Amino acid sequence: MTASKGVLPYHYEYVIYNLNSDTSADRFTVAFGHGATISAVGFRDLPHHSGEPYDTSDWTIDVDAANGSVTWTAVDMGADTNALRWGFAFNFWFDADAGPQPSVHELGTFQDDGSLPVAFEGSAFFRDGFESGDTSGWD
Repeated sequence: MTASKGVLPYHYEYVIYNLNSDTSADRFTVAFGHGATISAVGFRDLPHHSGEPYDTSDWTIDVDAANGSVTWTAVDMGADTNALRWGFAFNFWFDADAGPQPSVHELGTFQDDGSLPVAFEGSAFFRDGFESGDTSGWD
């Protein structure tokens, strides 16, 4: 992404941890709305272990420029899909030219093919000045 002169892109990182839900998750959507430019999208999971049969394919990434959203989706491998199962945490990230704001994102549920709203308050830990040490703009 090329930022406008004097405007820094915002970097977003989400870590979703499944504490104890057997339903698991197989999709995560972050939506900013029209006009947001999204780039540098990534995903990280943890490999399964101890002979677990689950697929380890990375989730696919779909950036919808018209709607200003990004969706990560597990590759469908039936019962062995690399879903966000209990005791695991997955990491999702991207850059955007839209600043943080309160919003509701969506987490897709694996076992029942449903979805859950995930509310975020929209605060920024670091803003302009982070590199220089000027903390006056931090929330």
